[in-house]
Amino acid sequence: DHERAEAGDRRERRRQDRPTGLLQRARERLGLAVRAPDRVGQVHAVIVNQTLEIDGSAAKGLGGAGALINYGTMSWSGASDIQMANSARIINQPGALFDIQNNQSIAIGNGGVITNLGTIRKTAGGGITVITVPLYNSGTLDVQSGLMAYASGSQFHAGTAFTGGGTNLVYTGTVGFNGTVTSENL
Repeated sequence: DHERAEAGDRRERRRQDRPTGLLQRARERLGLAVRAPDRVGQVHAVIVNQTLEIDGSAAKGLGGAGALINYGTMSWSGASDIQMANSARIINQPGALFDIQNNQSIAIGNGGVITNLGTIRKTAGGGITVITVPLYNSGTLDVQSGLMAYASGSQFHAGTAFTGGGTNLVYTGTVGFNGTVTSENL
């Protein structure tokens, strides 16, 4: 009985360590720990109650079938743009936070999309953060500082809330508004 209990304890410790290991691998693949440019072509998840920090001065790339799926917090700061290509995806799940702390761009190479079901919040940088990839949104777009601009092809679905003391801007091309959308600052 004692050996079985110890084996069960070891399995539980490994299970609890797994999300941290997954987050660390995601950090390493993005070049976040060493602040070096890198290209991600696989699926990476940010686990609930974990934070993925995207920072540094070198551009970060998300391409191929790459995806960042956020269930926790992604914090983006520094002078690095995020460049998306092909069928790359950023998916911000319900309850998740994507915290933008700069005036950089999420740029489209030849594809990519952001799906927001949680909150995208701009908390720092008095200038403009430009999202040039299509944004499919039914969550909160909370601009506390500066301006956040959304490009052509974006879709704002029922549940979308534009909030904060800053400015949300739909700046070019055709976008869609579907269902009830609330706004304090659009």
